[in-house]
This record gives sequence, C-alpha cells and structure tokens, in this order.
Amino acid sequence: YTVLGKIGDFLLWPIMLISLFSSFFMLVQRQQNKVTSIFGYSFVNVLSGSMRDEGFEIRDTVITKQISEREVQLGDIIAFYYQSSTKPVGSLNLIVKYDYTSGKYVDYSDENIVYGDYGETTEEISLSLNQIEKTDTQGAELLKTAQEKNAKIYFHRVIGIYIDDAGNMFYKTKGSNNSSSDSPYSRGDLLVGKYVHTPQVVRKAVSFCASTTGMIILVCFPLSLLVLMQCMSLIDQVSIISIEKRLISGKIPFEDETVQKDLTGAQMEMYNKVYYYYITPPEKRPVVKEYLWKDLYSTLVLPDKKKQELELVNSSLKLLETSDEAYWNEWINNTKGSIQKHFIELRDKCLKKEEDNKQSSDTNPDAKQVQETTQVKNAEKVINENETKHDGKEHVQNMSAEKKVAPKQKNATSDLKKHQQHKTTPKKIEPKHKSTNHVSHKTPKKPK
Repeated sequence: YTVLGKIGDFLLWPIMLISLFSSFFMLVQRQQNKVTSIFGYSFVNVLSGSMRDEGFEIRDTVITKQISEREVQLGDIIAFYYQSSTKPVGSLNLIVKYDYTSGKYVDYSDENIVYGDYGETTEEISLSLNQIEKTDTQGAELLKTAQEKNAKIYFHRVIGIYIDDAGNMFYKTKGSNNSSSDSPYSRGDLLVGKYVHTPQVVRKAVSFCASTTGMIILVCFPLSLLVLMQCMSLIDQVSIISIEKRLISGKIPFEDETVQKDLTGAQMEMYNKVYYYYITPPEKRPVVKEYLWKDLYSTLVLPDKKKQELELVNSSLKLLETSDEAYWNEWINNTKGSIQKHFIELRDKCLKKEEDNKQSSDTNPDAKQVQETTQVKNAEKVINENETKHDGKEHVQNMSAEKKVAPKQKNATSDLKKHQQHKTTPKKIEPKHKSTNHVSHKTPKKPK
C-alpha cells in the first residue's frame, strides 16, 4: 500500500492528466470537424502525406493556436476547413503586411515573393490591411455549415494572402508534396488555427495517446490503479474505525500494540477523543492526553485553526477538574453542526449515568458497606477454598505415604504376635518313658 501510494503521488496524477488529453485527442480524431480548444490551443490530426517533406506523417497529431484571420502571415502553416464553394465578395486584392519572423515587409504576389527592408514598399501593393473594414457577416454561418457537412481539415502552408471588397481574408495554400496549390482559396472565417512548433517526439507521443492502444494503456490502467488504491484506502479506513470503536468501548487499552501501530489520536473523531479522555482514570489522563492530541502539542508552528483547537483542548481539560458539565458545555459551545450534536448526546449520556449512580447511593446508603462486605466475604471464600484445596493435597500426600509404609508395619505386627504367643503359651510336657534296660518285668503268677 505504501509503494502504491508513492507511485500515485509521482505518476498517477500526471498519467491521469495525459489520459484526459488522450481522450480529447480521440474526440478530435473521430470528430475532426468539431475542433475544440484548451486555453486557445487545439489538436489536429494529419490525414494525408501532403506535408511529408516537412516532417509531418499521416496520423500525426499537431498543436495549433487560435489567431485572428488578419494575424496570418506568409509562410505560416495553418489548419482550416476546406470548402469548395467559398467565393470572395467583389474582387480579390493583394495585401502586404509586416513579417515578424524576417523583420521585413513582404509582398504576397502569386508568382514570386519580393522581400524588402523594413519601411520599404513595392509597386505591387494595392491596398493596406488597416484601410478596409469587414462588412460581411456570413462567416459564422459558413463555419457552421462546414462543420455540419463534415468538411475536411487541411493542414497546409500559406503562400498568398488576399482580401476582398467586404473585408474577408482569403489564403492561398499548398502542401509541400503537392504539385499545385489548393483551389479555391481558403476563407479566413474557416480558419482553425496556426501551427505551433511541435517536436517529432511530442507529435508521436500525442498520436499514441489518441490511438486505441494508447487509450487502453493511459486511461484504463490508471483508472484501474486508482480504483485499487481507493479500495485499499477504504479497507484501511474501516480497520481504523474498528480499532477506534474497540478503544472507545474499552475492549483494548490505548497502550495496545495494535492501537499504537495503526491508530493515532489525529485519526480519531474529535468527539471520540473528548469522550475517551473523560472516561479515562485520572492517573492515566496525562499519558492519554499526549496520545490523543500529540499533533497539537508536538508541532512548533500551528495554523490559526489548530491554535484555536489547542486553546479549546486546554480550557476544557482544565474545566474537567472542577465540573463534568462545564467540560462538555465548553465543547458544545465551540462546535457546530453534526459534531455539536455528538457532543450533546455524549454529555447527556455521561451526566445521566453519573446522576443514576448518585441516586443509587442516596436511596441505599448501606449499599457501599454491603458491597464491601460482599467483597470481603468473597475474598474469604476464595481464601478458604484455597486452604481446603491445600489441605486436601496434604491429606492425599499423607495417604500415599501411609500406603507405602503399610507393608512394613504389617510384617512387624505379625512378628510381634508370634513373639507374644511364644512367651504366653505353656509348653506341653510329655511323660517320661522308663527305659527297658532298668525296669524288670515280673511274670504274673498263674492262678490256682
């Protein structure tokens, strides 16, 4: 976007200007009989090779300057509507006038041209140009007729100048590549203009602009580029508006990287800046003030309009320290139109909110105490929950430790029981048996 912007600054507008000229050239090419002028200059297309020896090619576009019919001099190349029916009123008379190029008086004769020193006259002079006034009023009608009949525009050199009895000028013209002069003579009322020296490069460039290819390149391309840049500019503006809305609504702080990068205080609407400063906590207002009105405080030399804005900012911010209503009224009294309406809406909104909060505090004096108690209870609840969680974790850890120690305790208990049984249980004394070696057995006596 930055690159396209620089291209537009240096190239787009000149190209657009050329495109407008090329559109004009195309109009001239298609409607040669209706030549229009810009600041007295017109553009004419060369339609034949009658002036090729002098460097004019077919389809060259040349520049002509509108002049009076009596300002034409011998040797000038002129563009004129060719009409075969133009006739002089009465007789044609040869005239002589000063040639500004050569610095001499010139006799315009049919057969030859006689140059004399300044101030000299020749025998062929029959009339002076200033001695006869034009009495014929049909010139405008002849020009209109030539345009309606699509008369061709000739581009030839003047080799003779005449005047008739009614004061109408006639020019004898000839193309450098033609063997004979144009017939009949061209009447001065049909003059389009005098050729102004145009370099070959310029003529080719202008001809290219008048072509279909030139129209596509120099008109369609710049217009497409302009449309593309406008679309990108709209996208950029939408993005800026979105960031501004998020900033005003409190969704993002002004310290956010997106805000600092893509949104400046100068891009924000005035009423949004004033509102955002109002809702900013007092401890942050100095920094926000620098952000919102940086363009006013960082510029050494301000125009009168910006100076007035700076004075308004300073006075309103000072009033805010004493009264909210005075702060808003200062902006309302110094703005007009739709901006003033925005300020009125914001003032009513902010003051109504403050009034509602005040009424709520008056109707419920213990509201603040209840709110503080609720906050304390909530804090205690959070602390108890944290302690419960902490105790639970310790209990789980103790249980895990007991499980690890349990097998060892079980074995120790079993050994203890065995030991106790061994001490308390009396031993069974088995009877002693007499040894067969020491006891004698007596044989019982038989009964009698």
